[in-house]
Amino acid sequence: MTKATLTTFAEENQSIVPKVSIGMPVYNGQQFIKETLESILSQTFEDYELIISDNASTDDTGDICQSYASIDKRIKYVRNDSNIGAAKNYNQLVSLARGRYFKWAAADDLIAPSYLRECVSILDHYPDVLVAHTAIGIIDEHGNHVKDYNDELHFLSETPHERLNCYLFRKAGMWNAICGLVRTECMRKTPLIGSYESSDKVLLGEFVLRGKIYRITDRLFFRRTHPDQAGGAYKAGPKAKAEIAAWFDPLNKNKLILPVYARHTFSYLSSVNRVPMSFREKMLCHFCVLKWVTYKLIWIRAQRKVKKIFFIRKGIT
Repeated sequence: MTKATLTTFAEENQSIVPKVSIGMPVYNGQQFIKETLESILSQTFEDYELIISDNASTDDTGDICQSYASIDKRIKYVRNDSNIGAAKNYNQLVSLARGRYFKWAAADDLIAPSYLRECVSILDHYPDVLVAHTAIGIIDEHGNHVKDYNDELHFLSETPHERLNCYLFRKAGMWNAICGLVRTECMRKTPLIGSYESSDKVLLGEFVLRGKIYRITDRLFFRRTHPDQAGGAYKAGPKAKAEIAAWFDPLNKNKLILPVYARHTFSYLSSVNRVPMSFREKMLCHFCVLKWVTYKLIWIRAQRKVKKIFFIRKGIT
């Protein structure tokens, strides 16, 4: 989407401002997007806008989205002239949002009809909560429930360093709260999604520094896992990691990519420096990050030793 298109979009949408903005970034999402759109349109809380940013899809995604936009005025469909990468596509939705609260919605996940109502209620009643989200169910490509998942993202401590420490050292490996309901004004003070692997994890870390994260116990969010999703390649070796880097930003293609923990460390430290807090809190937060780095280095080294011993015993050189 060009700058001229962005300006036109803003001019055409100066009507009544909705309370919630939902931003849906999508690229070739025809397989699941109808079901996802239906789950959003079934919300019992109706004061929202849905902005779909199509990252130059080559399948029927555009036609599907435009057909929905033609029958529901809350839906706004925009299309990028070329694929600008996932990070920029996610982030431009925040700049287009008009609501007090904002939610990213992946084009393959689902939410229960009461999702927005419950999350809005939390943010309305607790001004120190930055993110409201719900318990999670994992579904497969057919919509079948696979399992429940506790991402352990519930941080109500009064101090940033306590919340950050709990966040960095929790056992869960998903960051689903990044798709929760967030205060838009505060969200815009962050760098948003970075053009590197697992940058959503780092962004959520900055959210933790800026406010509380509230997890509603009802299972109202359904994360879909399927073979075609981008994250499925994360553990498939260096080649797949290079592809993921290019998925985030096409300019990353053929670039030297920093090791993930190094990039995350620098980004966490930058977040600590950026977020307003007392000098004491900043020092304690820096200590939390350095403690986390030390733990990761020890863990990685231990894993390598275990693998080496295994290969020696198996006679593999």
